[in-house]
Amino acid sequence: MLISAGAPTRSVRAYRAGGERWLLVDGEGHPTGSGDAQPARYAALEAFAREHSRLFVAAGFQKWGMTNGTADRVRPAQAGSADEVPPGEARVVRDGLAKVGVYRDEAGGTHAVSLRCTHLGCLLRFNAAETTWDCPCHGSRFDIDGTVLEGPAVKPLKTRSPPSSG
Repeated sequence: MLISAGAPTRSVRAYRAGGERWLLVDGEGHPTGSGDAQPARYAALEAFAREHSRLFVAAGFQKWGMTNGTADRVRPAQAGSADEVPPGEARVVRDGLAKVGVYRDEAGGTHAVSLRCTHLGCLLRFNAAETTWDCPCHGSRFDIDGTVLEGPAVKPLKTRSPPSSG
């Protein structure tokens, strides 16, 4: 289900019944039995549904999907290879078209993991204070090797080969 941020408020959701797919559009709120339930309100909902009959949806971005959802994806990598990650720190490293989370421990060993939370796929951020990869969407936390420390995620992160410049 989606709800608009502005006025007039609109709620949109998909519905399936008997093999048919429907788009349910809600809005023009009024109490049941109110004199405000005028035909123009229903016509406005119908016009909105007809105007937006082909909707593309991105969800899970804390209400601001059109802005923050794309901004998180276009952010550049912080390093071109694992070789650029200093000991005791983590970086988002480019690996071809993808990005990988890389932590270099104090002994120089590298730990590389997927940056996608295994709960709902949000992009993780490194928490330097706790030395963990944290999900800003729902609070899951993972250690440097991808083990779940706190849920709601229950599956570990996928480990990756540290991208190198060689």
